[in-house]
Amino acid sequence: MKNLKPLADIRVLAIESYGAGPWATLQLADLGAEIIKIEAPPRGDVSRYVPPGARDGDSLFYQCLNRNKKSISLDLRSEEGMEALYRLLPSVDVLFANPKGTMPDKLGITYEHLKKYNSKLVCCFLTGYGRVGPRKGHPGYDYIAQALSGIVWMGGEPDGPPARCGVSVIDMAAGTNAAFLMMAAIHQSRQTGVGCTVDTSLLELSIAYCNYLNTWHLSTGWEPEKLPMGAHQTIVPSQLFQTKDNWLMVMAQMDKFYFSLVREMGFPELAEDIRFLTMQDRYQNRDVLLEILSQAFKSRTTAEWIKMLEGKVPVAPVNSIPEALRDPQVDALGLVIDYDHPGLGKIKQTGPPFTFSGYKPEFKPGSAIGKDTESVLVSMAGYSKDELAKFQKEEV
Repeated sequence: MKNLKPLADIRVLAIESYGAGPWATLQLADLGAEIIKIEAPPRGDVSRYVPPGARDGDSLFYQCLNRNKKSISLDLRSEEGMEALYRLLPSVDVLFANPKGTMPDKLGITYEHLKKYNSKLVCCFLTGYGRVGPRKGHPGYDYIAQALSGIVWMGGEPDGPPARCGVSVIDMAAGTNAAFLMMAAIHQSRQTGVGCTVDTSLLELSIAYCNYLNTWHLSTGWEPEKLPMGAHQTIVPSQLFQTKDNWLMVMAQMDKFYFSLVREMGFPELAEDIRFLTMQDRYQNRDVLLEILSQAFKSRTTAEWIKMLEGKVPVAPVNSIPEALRDPQVDALGLVIDYDHPGLGKIKQTGPPFTFSGYKPEFKPGSAIGKDTESVLVSMAGYSKDELAKFQKEEV
């Protein structure tokens, strides 16, 4: 069967840099969309210089977020650069950007500004804090959004400092949300013939991801606690436990898992104890139950507990990154990919987090800075090579 690209008919012009924005368009690129990335000359996306593995205007960090993308160099601070942008718009479905919230209006790139060039155009913006409000002009980053939303306050031990999530989960979440919004807006545009502007932000995603905690507080006044061992706020046991040699994550999110856990551990009486029969019972008697389980988990190694419990109760060892990448389930899912890069050699990275019947993603390195400028501006915007030579001389 021919390897049909699900999004082969979608073309995105992306003014993006660093993490959240490139992650958004990466989701579309891995599904076959054409992503044309605009980079400011002469250095381009700042992520090209993030160590380790940064060399000659490219980096492993850049490649893991920008594979399968084209790159054109345009100075959008110049009239000529903006004119080139306008001439590209009739050939694209989406103009995507991850700027400060004040930039879309300042630069004039919302749908209201650009609809005269393409009435079906979708303009999608992923900002730090949105395009309204007191922080709209502030630079925004993942860790800052985590701090503002309460996520950092929730992390760490009760007697220790706050702790952020160890990876840039809000960048990724906001990027995925932006990709979803682009697809929804394209669908609407193709039905109606009228484009639109759609917005999302790091702060909105951070607040939204505190979903049930926010609901409990807003509806009842309940306030979350900073609990030890990464514990769930109300479900017990659902947390880290120290073993004889390491750590174990246990999540008895349903009554049946709790009963299986204590029986497999050799405490059948705890499955009959009236103090622990329901979620509410275990929540009210949290301290007593956790003391029993914590002491018991220290009697065996993590590997011994995994052998005893895995498949019967939701449990996992606390892996390091290298250990996680060696996990047999990761291998079975084919999550590690590789491709050759002309300057960085063979790049190994984690691939797209999906399988798609009838489609197998293909991977190639993201283009060098401005590599596709001539081909894109000639074929899509109608520029002559002489005009492009003039642009280059003027550093446009």
